[in-house]
Amino acid sequence: MQKRMFIRLVALLLLLQIFSSCQNQKNEVQLREGESLTSLVNGIQSCFSDYEIPFHTTVDDETLQELFYIDPEDVEVYAGFYSRAITSSDNLLAVKAKEGKVENVVSGMQQRQEDIKRNFEEYLPDQYEKACTGQIVTNGDFAVFILLGDFPSDWETQYQKAEKYFFSLFES
Repeated sequence: MQKRMFIRLVALLLLLQIFSSCQNQKNEVQLREGESLTSLVNGIQSCFSDYEIPFHTTVDDETLQELFYIDPEDVEVYAGFYSRAITSSDNLLAVKAKEGKVENVVSGMQQRQEDIKRNFEEYLPDQYEKACTGQIVTNGDFAVFILLGDFPSDWETQYQKAEKYFFSLFES
């Protein structure tokens, strides 16, 4: 009797362990081996062939927080740039957020997009239209804000190509 009880107890403990390990597994999205956010940014930029970003500068912790409204504490790693030219709305930012923080990152990117739209609303109509159609794409804890290209020349096709490229860099 004690032997059966012991076997049942061991079986129950094994089942509980199997169940809890299944619960703890995350459906974590990762970049493919050899890829980085820098390669992601470069690849997306190449989707907008022959397009030069005027007076661009790299995003750092200060601009991440002040211009993109993203707290560096919410981010594991990021890469990107923005145009400092008063006649350009170009921005490209890729972020891997810390677990559970991607919504904060996306919210910051949306605020940045709204700022750009307000800046160009009555100043440069083509840049305003471009800002209105910018894309924020996510996959797991990764987010990318894409606002590039000569608007409207083949712009939609370039954005579709950039989005497809973004998703291609992740493990299946």
